[in-house]
Amino acid sequence: MSAPAALLLFEVDGRRFGADPRDVVIVGAGAADVDAERVVTTALGAAREGSRSLVVACEGGKRELVIDRVLGLRTLGAGEWHELPALASLCLPTRALRGLLLEGRLLTPVVDLPRLLGEPPPDARPEPA
Repeated sequence: MSAPAALLLFEVDGRRFGADPRDVVIVGAGAADVDAERVVTTALGAAREGSRSLVVACEGGKRELVIDRVLGLRTLGAGEWHELPALASLCLPTRALRGLLLEGRLLTPVVDLPRLLGEPPPDARPEPA
């Protein structure tokens, strides 16, 4: 998977995340799209304030991820994008983590929003055997 040219940075439950802005149809306040299924809790956590949302086109229709805030759009510089190794992806509770943005000493997880919103909620996942 190639590195995105830019990232949409946002916050959920006090944590910072990034996503490819091309995956987002609408950045809104509250319920931005009445036709979209609202998703409050994901592997990223649950929004504390829930004052913003990202509407994403997913398989089976639009889904609206409830977030706390949008932090901005960031163009990636050389050496800032680090793709997640396949083995690491298999060890995580979500397959939606694409990579990491490295800004100095700050690491920001970058998620695949359509994949994240296509996963069952954390409380609906079966326990590993």
